[in-house]
Amino acid sequence: MNLYRVAPYHSFLNIIADFIIAKLSNNVDQLKVVLPSGSACLNLQKILIEKQKISILPNIIPLDNLIAEGAEVFTIPTKNISVSTYLEEKIILAEIIFDYKELQLNISPSLNFSSKLAQLFYELIISDISIERIKNLPTVEQAEHWQTIYKFLEYAYEQWQQKITNLQKLDKAHYQISNIKVEIERLRNDKAVIIVAGIFGHNNLIWNFLKQIAELPTGYIILPPITNFNDQKISSCTQPREDVLYCLQKLLTVLNKNLSDFQHLGNIAAVSTLDKLIMPTIDLAHKPTFADNEVVCERGLIASISNKADINNIEYFEYESIFDEAEAISLMCLKHADNKKIAIIVNNEKTKELYCNRLRSAALIFDDLFGSSLSKTQEVHLIFSLSELVCNIFDLKKLLIFLKNPLIYSPSVVQFEQLLGSKNRFISNWQQLKELVTATKNQELIEWYENLQHLLGSDLYIQNYKFSNILQSIIIIAEKLYPQLWSKLDIHEFFSELINLNWHFVLPSLIDFPEILRSLIIEARSFAENNNSNLIICRPEDAALLKFDLVILTNFSEGEWPTSPTNNPWFSRQMQEELKLYSQQIRWGLSLYNFYLLLHNSHVVITRFKKQEGKSELLPSSYIKRLQILLDFFQNSTSVNDIVNRVTPTQVVERKPSSNVDDLSNVFTAATSDFFPDRLSATDIEILIRSPYSFYAKKILRLRKQESLANGPNLAEFGSFIHKIIEQYTKAYNNSLRAQDALSYILDISSNILANNILPMATKLVWRNKFAAFAEEFIEFDLNRRSDAKEIYAEIAGETFIETSNQKIKITTIADRIEVDTQGQLTIIDYKTGVVPTRKDILSGLSPQLIVESLIALDSGFNIANVKISNAPRIIYVKIASSKPYIKTTEIQLTSIELKEHCTGLQRLLNKYSSCKEFSSQLDLLKYNDYKNLTRNTKMVDINKTLR
Repeated sequence: MNLYRVAPYHSFLNIIADFIIAKLSNNVDQLKVVLPSGSACLNLQKILIEKQKISILPNIIPLDNLIAEGAEVFTIPTKNISVSTYLEEKIILAEIIFDYKELQLNISPSLNFSSKLAQLFYELIISDISIERIKNLPTVEQAEHWQTIYKFLEYAYEQWQQKITNLQKLDKAHYQISNIKVEIERLRNDKAVIIVAGIFGHNNLIWNFLKQIAELPTGYIILPPITNFNDQKISSCTQPREDVLYCLQKLLTVLNKNLSDFQHLGNIAAVSTLDKLIMPTIDLAHKPTFADNEVVCERGLIASISNKADINNIEYFEYESIFDEAEAISLMCLKHADNKKIAIIVNNEKTKELYCNRLRSAALIFDDLFGSSLSKTQEVHLIFSLSELVCNIFDLKKLLIFLKNPLIYSPSVVQFEQLLGSKNRFISNWQQLKELVTATKNQELIEWYENLQHLLGSDLYIQNYKFSNILQSIIIIAEKLYPQLWSKLDIHEFFSELINLNWHFVLPSLIDFPEILRSLIIEARSFAENNNSNLIICRPEDAALLKFDLVILTNFSEGEWPTSPTNNPWFSRQMQEELKLYSQQIRWGLSLYNFYLLLHNSHVVITRFKKQEGKSELLPSSYIKRLQILLDFFQNSTSVNDIVNRVTPTQVVERKPSSNVDDLSNVFTAATSDFFPDRLSATDIEILIRSPYSFYAKKILRLRKQESLANGPNLAEFGSFIHKIIEQYTKAYNNSLRAQDALSYILDISSNILANNILPMATKLVWRNKFAAFAEEFIEFDLNRRSDAKEIYAEIAGETFIETSNQKIKITTIADRIEVDTQGQLTIIDYKTGVVPTRKDILSGLSPQLIVESLIALDSGFNIANVKISNAPRIIYVKIASSKPYIKTTEIQLTSIELKEHCTGLQRLLNKYSSCKEFSSQLDLLKYNDYKNLTRNTKMVDINKTLR
């Protein structure tokens, strides 16, 4: 037997390359090398090319791609050559689930459910378990429920096999079994040579394949990297299956060999500290004991004198949020990307996307081996949004989402948005839209709209609700809108197959189509072209056999390392034991093994964010606990943020390799201006206090946030609606009105305002009902206050002037309500439908609106006749709530002395900014900031997080 093993600290693929060159260079044209992953195959090819010692490359393939090649295909019956595709299998199983009436599932959930059913059938076939065998599994509880499940599985399996046979194809499991059989026959009858490397095996099919390879004189097995464990240690590893050594022990049992029977490639290594990580004897409740030849080395990590793995290369850092973690990772990569080979290891697609976005914003080039969901591409998004638009009744929001796709966005779309924003953003049908566009008499815009309506109208001819007919109609429109739709190969291949399947399923309703299409594509992935970058982002299994200068293991929380096991919807744990289905347990062991291999790289950084937005604190991974127990990992450990501080913050703003790493002069910290406005509102003053850079953007750059037309009426607009009603009611109030008459009067005002405003009918109904709910409480509040008031003013403008060393600044405001009692005492009232400022923020000046209004009142800045104001006004915030009690008040009384102190503070504030005209981006205390996403501001926020 040609059996070999390699120590973990070696470069596994370099060892294999040297083995091929030294031992099989004369047979390389007949050589097939089978590795566990595509990334391992690609890297072995690169290593062999770089060594330049063989003229041609062997055939290097991943295990999943093992297929019959050459003349041996003729030994397979014709009907067995083709395998059912992912889409075929998904559609066939979805129809079977949908047709099984006892489940009562619609087609969309049937499509989502089909993947789990396909996985079950695959595992049963690979494990050589028949459907009949599972009928009499022991069931302690819910026996009747199990029989229902069994009947469905029996029906579904029979139907599935029949439908695939009718297509003259094989399912994936039977196809793999056939191809492995043919591969073995090829090797027995030819001079062909095969190396299977880096594979322990994780199911009966692979274990039997490895057994047959080992029996061939031209078959070579090279185990995945494993240390020099003694045979007794491995032979004792029969339980539990979660242990890493279970798969190795199972393989050795199948081969009837001991680990000592495998020859060493490269130097032999003694058992090291890291090797103890994967031993099944580690007791997580107690720290392990060590032999006399083991000592405590620096940083408190326990290591063997003979240990070849440098455990001082491991660092661990925790961050408050995923955004801090992503920023730190990008900074690490910026520091080393030019001269080191780096791998970022991820288990979760959502977090992966965030890391990728941060890397892109730092101008880093990387290879994404993880891949992205095909549904996230602009081309697929165009097809999705188009289907949402044409398969539903008119929806302006859906239309705008569709038109804003970058692939079809145009100046006409901008004009169209501006027209809607200025005229009517709540249009409810195509006819209204046509009339609005036609009324502009803008021929270019009219022509653009007519072409659009033609595409979405007359060209969409759906004879029936067959999925294939609807899909073809959608595709025809999408191709006309964007002729380069199929420029990306993976998108073209997916939709070509979907169209060629010609699925005749008849939809119950046209509006079901978008969700069905989404269910079909949700698991399809897109891979960017390989840039051969030094930086890759990938899953653990893609990098486990490779070597890097820096490995960053991300998101090290429980549920991610290892990934949370998926519950088996079919079998209980007892049933799985009976059937010997151990895939979940084996997956856990392989995950720990990959972690173990990755720790053998030159420099390893483990990161974790502690809190998820809106959720409680996450628990650290159990792998971290194992390291803590095994290595005293956190004793004398580096501060969590130290690694961030070793990277230059300026690189976040702009990557300049030639710049001095200690030079922070290019970091944007503040904006400067030659101009300071001579007119400010009370709101402007609050923005200046809380966020100087936002003040600069608003008052000096005069930037304004453009509200999305796709959004419905928001809370601010509802607040404006309430203020208009109260203003009209207060200004037109008649003292002869009784409470009931006043209530009817204010409700009439609300109805008139709604009738004269362009709003969706649903919004008008909701707003009318919401106002009617608290109108009675407001009338009671108003009448009670009128009993002590001599005069009441609504929405009254006021102004005063502040002299600075450079200029005279007008301060303006509009008070919601000012009351004057018989003694001349003023009360200033502000109505709030949103959050009321805290008393602390008001008194400290952080929320200065009513304080500014009080200063204006003391300066007689409001046009209030025949009133001499001597005392500080009372200030009252009136909160209009959405539930009882609808009216809540917060009253604050400031003294004249306190107001003078506020006035002095305001003068200092304005004098400072009008003199230096420098507006910092490092301060932002605004709860709602329209300018927080400006590029400069965002970059500064990222830098601040880094420096904290």
